[in-house]
Amino acid sequence: CCCFSPTRPTLAFAGTDHGSVVVWDLRELSFMHFVYKVGEDEWLIRSPTYTTDGILGTESHHGVVNSLVPVVSVEESHRAAASAEKLQTAQGGGLSFQLASMDEGGDIIFWTVIEVSRSSLDASETDLGLTPGGLIKIVKSSSFNLQKLSRKANLSGSTSTRCLQLNLTDPNHFFIGTDMGYILHMVRHGGRALPRLYTTEEETVTEVTAMDFCPFGFDYFLVVCADGSVRLYNTTSEVPLMTWKDAAAERVRCVLWSRSRPSVFYTVDETRVRVWDLLQDDSGPTISEQLPDGGRVTTCALAGAASKTTGAQGFTPKMVVCTDSNVVQVHQLAQELAYGPANERERLLAKLQSGVFSG
Repeated sequence: CCCFSPTRPTLAFAGTDHGSVVVWDLRELSFMHFVYKVGEDEWLIRSPTYTTDGILGTESHHGVVNSLVPVVSVEESHRAAASAEKLQTAQGGGLSFQLASMDEGGDIIFWTVIEVSRSSLDASETDLGLTPGGLIKIVKSSSFNLQKLSRKANLSGSTSTRCLQLNLTDPNHFFIGTDMGYILHMVRHGGRALPRLYTTEEETVTEVTAMDFCPFGFDYFLVVCADGSVRLYNTTSEVPLMTWKDAAAERVRCVLWSRSRPSVFYTVDETRVRVWDLLQDDSGPTISEQLPDGGRVTTCALAGAASKTTGAQGFTPKMVVCTDSNVVQVHQLAQELAYGPANERERLLAKLQSGVFSG
């Protein structure tokens, strides 16, 4: 799994199969890394600026890191997008955010991202995770264990985690998808998480494979499961507002709420992408497209920041798809998927609050 910084597009993070979290500072000059020449082409292979591998011992992850998300609210994302150019050229200061990582065993760690002072270039001598000359490091700030949290929620049996998401309107609340088909709801600081558990009315247990929150300031989120079903939840209710079943779908890898169209979301299985428009037809996908041959999809993401004002021209949203054949596909979204009517956000909110769906 991997992600970019919500405020610094030059910082990239990844979780590894052996439990490490690594950071790349893309501002670093090429002489700090390896350059390989293949024919007439030169390839720059960047080593991590910081890695937790072997640094924290028993206090780090001990299994595959399957989720890595920035701890940032949708309002902060809007401000970051508006000032992205300014932040890209900034040389220091203003870097303050956290990162959450989760492994398959249910250990969740919150990290603080720190920029090392340029006057402390010997920091790598005392912190073995920092590359010589590196300016970015991460420090563990807190941690939780799913098994302990499950016992508090009166859940029996062993549970494996599949995905982690933070509430975009209040990142103090975090949500954990499990192999038992339910979603755990937890809070980091103070208060109680209500409801503690999001369930389904279905009798068959199927694992949660992905989640995504509405990026337009609404307290709703989408969940997809291994059997191809899609659920829509309000954060205040433990049962789905709506469930769609798609028997034709293979194992669904991703669910992505559009960053430019409030009523549109995407589900992506191993070979196909489906487009859903809750205002056009809430009974099922409105578009189903086979992806170009390049292997089975492993993960995907949308490029383009969410905005409360839809229809703004400029950057055309894109979808990035990665496959198990090491192929990365970048797809430009069609015009009708990129831009919607000016009142789309208000119409969707009215529909969600009514709870009336034809499907």
